[in-house]
Amino acid sequence: MASIFGIINKYKGQLNLLPILILIFVAATILVYVFFNREPKFKYFPALVGILGGLILIWMGSMNFTTDNGLRWVWYGVATFVAGCVGLGTAWLLALFTSMPGMGNFSKKTRRSAGKTGPKPRTAKKPANRPTTRSAAKGRHRGDE
Repeated sequence: MASIFGIINKYKGQLNLLPILILIFVAATILVYVFFNREPKFKYFPALVGILGGLILIWMGSMNFTTDNGLRWVWYGVATFVAGCVGLGTAWLLALFTSMPGMGNFSKKTRRSAGKTGPKPRTAKKPANRPTTRSAAKGRHRGDE
């Protein structure tokens, strides 16, 4: 157990890399979506860069895997690949939310008037067209004989 804590203390500085990369890729995905909203495929670009960059770093590290430098490159590659996958998940969530009704593209005009109008009122059903003439027993009711 003491050896595990020793390893964690030794590599504590490198463990901060993954959450920072995840935040960077999520923020980059959201910013690309905001600025390039007209072209919906652009939001996948940061994730693509992260995934391909991570695979390249893993491949470069695997060439010198037995050295400390090779292990460092593999760690950076894994962290970049995972952050790219999280960015891809963020892009998919953005696509899901924008495909929902009422969550799509908003112009300034739509934003101003979205809350004022509310839902459309439902119209009452029109009564069915039935003949208004009654039978000969106009005054008779059920049970009267």
